[in-house]
Amino acid sequence: MVDVEFRDIDRTVSDLRDFAQRVEALTERGDIRRPWPTLRILGRRNRERYWQAYLAYFLDPSKPHGFRGVLLEEILEMVSEETSFTRDLLHPDWDLVEIEAEASGDDGRPDILIYQPDRWFICFELKVNASYDAGQLKRYVEATEFSNLDVTEYDPERRFYIYIDTEQPTGFPPDADAENEFAMVTWNEIARAIDTVTAPPNGHYPVRSIEQLRDYRELISYKTNMDQDDRTYRELKDEYIEHRDAIRAANEAGKEFIARNLAHEWVSAISTGDFQPDFWDENWAIHYRENRDSPGWGQIYRRNWKQKDDIDIDVHFEHKPRWKHFQKGVLVLNLEIEGGSDANDSIKSCWNENKDVVRSRTPETMEIGSPSRRNKYMLKSKDGAYEYTPGDPDAYFEALQDALEDNKPVAEIVDEIITELPFEDPTAVQL
Repeated sequence: MVDVEFRDIDRTVSDLRDFAQRVEALTERGDIRRPWPTLRILGRRNRERYWQAYLAYFLDPSKPHGFRGVLLEEILEMVSEETSFTRDLLHPDWDLVEIEAEASGDDGRPDILIYQPDRWFICFELKVNASYDAGQLKRYVEATEFSNLDVTEYDPERRFYIYIDTEQPTGFPPDADAENEFAMVTWNEIARAIDTVTAPPNGHYPVRSIEQLRDYRELISYKTNMDQDDRTYRELKDEYIEHRDAIRAANEAGKEFIARNLAHEWVSAISTGDFQPDFWDENWAIHYRENRDSPGWGQIYRRNWKQKDDIDIDVHFEHKPRWKHFQKGVLVLNLEIEGGSDANDSIKSCWNENKDVVRSRTPETMEIGSPSRRNKYMLKSKDGAYEYTPGDPDAYFEALQDALEDNKPVAEIVDEIITELPFEDPTAVQL
C-alpha cells in the first residue's frame, strides 16, 4: 500500500512537478561548452583512420611520446579482463612489441595490430562512425595473415581479437561458439585508461604528449557524450534527496496501479475488448495467474497447445505486465514451452531443426531461442521492439495487440508442429 494520505496527493503532485522542472533546467545547461579537440577543428572527428593513427601512436612504446609502454599496459589490462590474455605472455622488453595500423591481410585490414613475434597478437577493430559488420569480424577471425604476421604460427590461445565501439551492438559477438572470437571494449574504457595515464603526478612525461593524449580523450568524450559537468550531477542528486518522498510515493502508486488494475484489465482488453487481435476466435484462450508476491500474468495460447491426455504439451505466449516496463513504455512478450514430456521434447527438436523456416516467418521484433530441457524460451521480444507512450493503458493494450498480431505466422508454425504429433523424425515435419 502507498503510505500517502489522500489529503497529501496535491502536495505530492506539486513536488513532482517542481522536481521535473528543476531536472529539465539542469540537464539543459549540463552540456557545458568546451574548447574543441584538434580533430574536430580540422573536421576529422569522425574519420576512423585518424582515430586509429592517433591511438596506434600512443600505444607504440617506440614512438617519441615519452610514455613508453604505460598506455599499452593499461589497454592490455583491459584485454586481459575480457579475454584469456595474461601478463605471463608478455616479454618484459617493450622493444619487442610491434604495432601496425591498417595491417593489410588476405581478408581486409584490421585497424590496429599489436604483437610480440612468435608469442601473441591482438587484432583491434575500431568503430567511430561506421556501423557494426559481423561479416567483417568473422573474416578477421578466419584470416590466415595480417601484413607480415602469419596467423597459423600462433597457437589459438595466443590469438586475441578486440572490437572497440561506443556500446555493444545487436548481434555481437557474431559467432559465440567460434574457437576465437572478438571481445568488446568500449571507447569509455579507453578514455578511462587515458585518464589513468595522464592523472597527476605526471611531471615525468612530456607536457606536449600529455596535452595531445588529453586532446584525444576529449575527442572520445565528444563522441560518446560520456562527460557531464560535476555540478550538474551534484545538483541533480540534491534535487532527488529533496523530493525523494514524493518520488517514492509516486513509484509505489505505480506498482499498485499495475497490481490492482492493469494486471487484470489487459486480459479482457485482448480476449473480449477493443484490442482483440485480428486472428482471435473461440480457439484462443488466456490463462490468468497471480500470487501474493507478484502482479498477475497470463499465458496466451490456442486450446490445442495445452493438452494433458495422450499428448502432454504446454506451449504458450507469456506476458507479465510490470511497473518497470509500464513506466518506460516497453512491452515484453515471450513464446515458451514448459515441461519435459516426450511430446514437448519433440516440439523443441522440430523447432530447432527447422530454424531457417522459423526465422523466415518470425517478425524482426522477436529473437529466436533454442528451447531445451533447461531453456523454455522459443521466442523473446527484442528490447525496445514494442514501445508505447509510458503510463498510457490504451497505448499499452495496443502494443500488446500489435505484438500478438505480428506473431500470427509463428502461431501457425506451432499449430503445424502440434498437428503432426507424435513423430520420431523432426526433420520430416513439413512446415
